[in-house]
Amino acid sequence: MEAVTSKPQRLSLIDLYEAEAGKRLESLEASLSAVPLADVRSEWLAAVSARLGGSELERSSVRNYAQQIDTFLARHPGATATDISKANVTAWLASRADTSTGTRRKYFYAMRSLVGYLLDTGRLVSDPLVRYTPPNKNKARLRWETEENDRLIVAASRPHYRALLAWIKATGADVSSGLRLYRRDLDLTRGVTRIPGTKTGRRLVQEAAIEPWALPILRDYVTQRGLMPGALIWPAPAAEANRKTGRDTAEGYTANGVGHHHATVCERLGITGYTLKDARHSIAVRMRHQGSEFEDIAAQLGTSVYQVATVYAVFKRLPGSRSEVEAVR
Repeated sequence: MEAVTSKPQRLSLIDLYEAEAGKRLESLEASLSAVPLADVRSEWLAAVSARLGGSELERSSVRNYAQQIDTFLARHPGATATDISKANVTAWLASRADTSTGTRRKYFYAMRSLVGYLLDTGRLVSDPLVRYTPPNKNKARLRWETEENDRLIVAASRPHYRALLAWIKATGADVSSGLRLYRRDLDLTRGVTRIPGTKTGRRLVQEAAIEPWALPILRDYVTQRGLMPGALIWPAPAAEANRKTGRDTAEGYTANGVGHHHATVCERLGITGYTLKDARHSIAVRMRHQGSEFEDIAAQLGTSVYQVATVYAVFKRLPGSRSEVEAVR
């Protein structure tokens, strides 16, 4: 007999059938949903962690889920599964008005994960968020920078970050990929790198070109550290240190720490509105200016030709240009 199992109780299909036949579904769901969400929280996060794996990046995702759901629990102390309603979720997301719609979308999908776990473990019989429209994705950013300014940012960075920022800016990779990069992934003789995928299978790039200016910086870094092929180039901090501070240490790196340092350097240089994620757009625009085809840019970034043609080949002009927005055709 198939059953839906949870730690505190067990619901079989025959239980569900009898409740339906006796028109007792509402009372059954109420009894199943009576467990406080705060008590289910750690159980759900452990299930998420087991599904994702055990790397520092996956642990970071679990911490983000926890932080996001904790803001809901703060609004609804003592909440049970029955408190997850469309009205409560709408009010919760609206309370995050200081964040972008893309960030609120992430909060929503953390809640969807929790609802899925409650359904899987029998605490919910039906989905309270069925047909709920999630917040919109953020609009595609058009911000990019010249190679000259990217080199200025790298040169002004602390030595601890210089090589990692050079790799990101010279390839269009994101910081999460950099924190998964092994020495064997970097071919400095040929000037190419593997870019580990972090979102979809397409994001994995087996051979991406590295802009030549970054190669001496990368060579110096790996040579000074004598890195073996199986070593992470930019490892995460020890788990204990990262748990306590959430910041980088002398031996390790976090995505938040690298992003914060990049923002600080840009502010000091007077380069405004430029985030580390914009490196993808910068590489795409620079490649297009050099005559690269959409297919070549898509292969470099690990994205689709459609995304290149509709997003990455459309860019915002730098200050002083005649036109505000232009498509590079």
